[in-house]
Amino acid sequence: FAKPAEPRSAPFGLDAGIGRCGDGWSAPSKVESAWRSGDALGRELAGQLPG
Repeated sequence: FAKPAEPRSAPFGLDAGIGRCGDGWSAPSKVESAWRSGDALGRELAGQLPG
């Protein structure tokens, strides 16, 4: 069971088109945090689509 030492300020990580999200991106670490992190990453990626 991996757990970050401290919560991050952003709800997800995105670098060079590679996204990272999950419950470790906010405190407290729980299912709702994981959903919010993934939802925020998805919205960010959708906003970067050529259009």
